[in-house]
Amino acid sequence: MSIGATALIPDDLLAMPNGKSFELVDEEPLELKMGRESGWIAGVIFGQFLRHGQATGLGRVFPEGTGFICFPDDPSRVRKSHTSFALRARQQGGPAREGYGKFTPDLIVEVVSPRNWMWKVESKVQDWLSVGAKIVWVVMPPTLSVRVCRQNPTGDVSVQRLTGDQELQELIPGFRMRVSECFVTTSI
Repeated sequence: MSIGATALIPDDLLAMPNGKSFELVDEEPLELKMGRESGWIAGVIFGQFLRHGQATGLGRVFPEGTGFICFPDDPSRVRKSHTSFALRARQQGGPAREGYGKFTPDLIVEVVSPRNWMWKVESKVQDWLSVGAKIVWVVMPPTLSVRVCRQNPTGDVSVQRLTGDQELQELIPGFRMRVSECFVTTSI
């Protein structure tokens, strides 16, 4: 933190008037910088999760910008995913009307945009897995691939790279999506 700067708390982010999306890490605001392509891809995946979640009632899907406070070692840390899915059992008391989710989603989606630093994405993956996220998908538009990250019982992170017609089907019962479907475009 900067010398003389005031430490921020999660409620400070909620009160920011400029409409930008921030996370809070080590009491410092980190602006999320999504591009048009990464925002589109996050929306496509959100739509797939939403349809499946509504049809099955298995859980809830959270769109880009939903913040979560789920870090016991740093209770002021706020992380936001581009999309996430939480099985019903994970959400104690249902969704909050205001503020941040106080639970860890089961599946997190992070879409890499040109303005992301890969080390920052990897730091977020580690944060999510360390608090119990079962799987983190890191969607890589330049290579049309998805890295499926999970924490092994030993604490190591395993990464599987999927492309093309390989299916992203783990964790959510009955959910199926080919990697290529993440990158579908429409002409406008």
